[in-house]
Amino acid sequence: MRRLRRHITYANVVSTIALVLAVGGGAVYAASKVGSGGIRKNAIHSFHIKNKQVKRQDIAGGSINSRKVSNESLTGKDIREATLGLVPSAADARTVNGITERVVRASQRGGAGGSQVLAQGGLSVTLSCPGGTPTLELRATAPGDFGNLFTSGSGSDQFDSPASQTISGDDTGIASVRRTDGTLTRLDFELLGVTDGFGSSDDCFLNGFFASGK
Repeated sequence: MRRLRRHITYANVVSTIALVLAVGGGAVYAASKVGSGGIRKNAIHSFHIKNKQVKRQDIAGGSINSRKVSNESLTGKDIREATLGLVPSAADARTVNGITERVVRASQRGGAGGSQVLAQGGLSVTLSCPGGTPTLELRATAPGDFGNLFTSGSGSDQFDSPASQTISGDDTGIASVRRTDGTLTRLDFELLGVTDGFGSSDDCFLNGFFASGK
């Protein structure tokens, strides 16, 4: 101990304290002065970053695309439904649980001949407007298919393929086709004649809802 004390001088103590301060002060300086320009490109890796320290505000907008998201990781609550639109090919019809559905709207000017407004699910529908009278022709399109029509004005009728059934005048009803493969097609409709519907004649309108499936 006496030999050690002989070697401890004022200069030794001062130099040791200065070394400690220099090392500590350098670390503080580095922490406050080193910026992104002082870091080599690709030098920072995942293991350099403390878990859960990258926040939402640290991620550039648009930097995460579908390739950065794990398959099957997003659920319904992650998606804002109001931002979703129809698939382009589904703009006219959509299929839900194997049932194809669509809204049917059509119109014809007074005196116009027949125009096919629906051909789907084994059911063909043609709208005409002779003399301003709304006229609907229904037909089952495939041999063996069985069609049935019910209207508030005429009651129940059948139109097995290749026969057709015609409705004239304002009316509401249901047309259905049971196909040989077990598919059931149904059209709920309203047939309406409107005076000056297009501003110059008695015109005809069809509004309906179509569904088809097993």
